[in-house]
Amino acid sequence: MVALGATLAACAPLLDFDALTGGGSSADAGGEDGGDAGPDTGGEGGGDAGQAGDAGDPCTGVPAIDNGFYCGGSTENGFAGGSADALYACEDGGVANVTPCPSGCVVAPPGYPDTCDECASKHDGAWCGREFFGFQAILANVVFQCAGGKNAAAPVACGGATPTCQPRDGGATCVP
Repeated sequence: MVALGATLAACAPLLDFDALTGGGSSADAGGEDGGDAGPDTGGEGGGDAGQAGDAGDPCTGVPAIDNGFYCGGSTENGFAGGSADALYACEDGGVANVTPCPSGCVVAPPGYPDTCDECASKHDGAWCGREFFGFQAILANVVFQCAGGKNAAAPVACGGATPTCQPRDGGATCVP
């Protein structure tokens, strides 16, 4: 997974985990702060998004070495159980933030960060990650297959003898 320093400018604004899931930690259920719908400000009685060990936190099983972005449907690196149309930023065993993906979320090949589906901006065909506005640089040489405004197949990372994705207006291919 990629470091959390990368941004996802193409996706919708970030939300906190509690606001997206309508839940909170078991501490919220005890009435400690009466619940929260706003972002965690780090103060007493604030939200609890991103804290390791939260009940229902899909990032709890993700080790710090695998911090990064995961679609709700991903099972890579111990990630488990989130909203299918959301992108979770996992940091040190907890959700750091959640980005809703209006067109769905795309599970990237192992070792690459997942991302919101941006195929709605392209006609049908194969596209390099670098051809999408806001895609992370690490996805530049990953081929996405778009059909009907949605990602239609598992993305393929260019590697081995063909390490670079060559853009060709919907006919992207991996080349040496």
